[in-house]
Amino acid sequence: MKHNDRALLLRKINYGESSLVLRMFCQHRGVKSFLFKGAKKKRGQSLIPLSLLDITYFERNEVQLAQLTEASHALIWSDSLFDPRKSAVLFFVCDVLQACLKEENIPNEEFFLFLSAELLELDKAPFQANYPLYFLMVMTRFLGFEPAVDLESPHYFDMHEGVFSNQAPRIFQLDLSKDEVQELANCFMSSKDQILSKPYNRAIRQRFTRILLDFYSYHISGFSAPKSLKILEEVFD
Repeated sequence: MKHNDRALLLRKINYGESSLVLRMFCQHRGVKSFLFKGAKKKRGQSLIPLSLLDITYFERNEVQLAQLTEASHALIWSDSLFDPRKSAVLFFVCDVLQACLKEENIPNEEFFLFLSAELLELDKAPFQANYPLYFLMVMTRFLGFEPAVDLESPHYFDMHEGVFSNQAPRIFQLDLSKDEVQELANCFMSSKDQILSKPYNRAIRQRFTRILLDFYSYHISGFSAPKSLKILEEVFD
């Protein structure tokens, strides 16, 4: 059966001399894997992580991989590929999405539309060094483990239970100072503009990013800090 959809490219794998296996997050079908025959000759080099594509594919129940026949760019990057800071953010976001979006054929159109809009804004807007923090925080809402903030000035962040409170966690976890806990809780209650405008220095951004990735590891099976984190940290101001 023939289908048309819009999709974000998460990963591509070489298949034979001229083909690719593409793993994508589709607007209407969720995560799916495709065989794109002859892709290397057609447009293999233009398929980069988080490319936003309009795709046509054929799917048969007895075949595991859907066959992609057409893929055209729905968004042409104007800045992200030429700004090393934005490129580092793109690769980091893509790595995090790959680690979190594991189950196939589970539609989540709201999340897809959010990601598409965010990528467009990331490309067009001036670079914001706090963007990875904002992304990691807001994505917990779509993934179902956004932490609750019980108090205005909590003392602890229970990562296992997903709550900021004054009750010490029962399970050992990353040691956080009271100030770090309260600032993170404040971020989760802040708007996007408020998070992006916070005057964090390089050390604080790195510290908070690693805390949030540790939080992810409690709620996403097999999750670990992506390799692109090292590159991302190098471009932090």
